[in-house]
Amino acid sequence: MRLVDEEFDGKRVLVTGATGGIGRRVCRLIGERGGEVVAVGRNEEELRRLNSLVNDVEQDTSRIFVVDFDDDLSTASCVEAIVRMSRGLDGVVLIVPSVPKSSVELPESTDWRAALNLCFVNPLAVLQACIGQLHRNGRVVMVSGIASVEVFPSLPFSNVVRLSWLAECKRLSFVLGSRGIRINTVSLGATLTERFVRRLENRVEEDVPARETPETIPLGEYGDPDDAAHVIVTLLGRFANHLTGGNIIFDGGITRAY
Repeated sequence: MRLVDEEFDGKRVLVTGATGGIGRRVCRLIGERGGEVVAVGRNEEELRRLNSLVNDVEQDTSRIFVVDFDDDLSTASCVEAIVRMSRGLDGVVLIVPSVPKSSVELPESTDWRAALNLCFVNPLAVLQACIGQLHRNGRVVMVSGIASVEVFPSLPFSNVVRLSWLAECKRLSFVLGSRGIRINTVSLGATLTERFVRRLENRVEEDVPARETPETIPLGEYGDPDDAAHVIVTLLGRFANHLTGGNIIFDGGITRAY
């Protein structure tokens, strides 16, 4: 059911990671509020289904872009396609790819390069292309994890990558402020997406830090992915009128840092 929402009616929002658990919910919520979604992800078939569901179109594939952030050529092709878009954007939701897990205390430099390329360098190239297409007073929301604000010793790559996005958000808030563009991040704690539920079923410490259990979360439960989507989409609207360079922590209160 599509509702008329003046904050989203006629607005065009690009979403990366669009076919993931959070991405799909964000796309549907934007569509339900009358917005148009440009979906970016790895699986073209799933992107086509999502496009049909959210944008209510069957054959028009101009609103989907296939990208594999683990592939430099695929990323370059996606960047080129975004730059060539005939219509600009009102918003961007950048969902950072899952960071590789490692139990190695001192990963090899080759592993660091691969992780940073996948989770920071290539997604940043796509974000920069999107920024070039953003209208004045546009919105950017970068979705990351709570390793951006609290260290997890068993997640070496995640600690660095998540914090890098927090720093880039703060930097870009100054760069883009003159255009009225608001850019904020959302740091997600454990959230019950379909993928996370599967990980819980085969739980190992590298996947889900042992401390992050319902018993140790102040609210006593994992996050709801639909609630997470609402937080993300809210940052695309009026809520962010005087908010930029900020970070919303969606974790049930588990983060100990001030």
